[in-house]
Amino acid sequence: ENVDGVDDGAIETELLSGGHSNVTIGVRIGDRELVVRRPPVTAFLPTANDVHREYRFYAALGDSDVPTPRAFAFCGDDTVIGAPFYVMERLHGVVPHEVDALDGVQSEDAVALCQRFVEVLAAIHDVDALTT
Repeated sequence: ENVDGVDDGAIETELLSGGHSNVTIGVRIGDRELVVRRPPVTAFLPTANDVHREYRFYAALGDSDVPTPRAFAFCGDDTVIGAPFYVMERLHGVVPHEVDALDGVQSEDAVALCQRFVEVLAAIHDVDALTT
């Protein structure tokens, strides 16, 4: 009810990443793909695993030129899933946690990726933190 366009269809989940940092869970409801971020199940530090802070950053950058997933809702009620969490749109792409993820990248694609990286850094630096 807090995320527009989500129906009452079957829910499929997929662990995208987890461990000592915040857990990322892919959620599919019908054709809709979302991500839920929550602190790790093991002991966590509220300041290090502050998903509310993450949510606020994504929400604040939503209207900027910084490419970010749309943040839909935050829930601070631990009784819902056992920890605070937020829901955002799922974006697909390569996340190069491992060097192998970039195997086969052509040089012109690598140049384009580097140029885009610099453009995004510039967009981040153009954000007025006092008004965002």
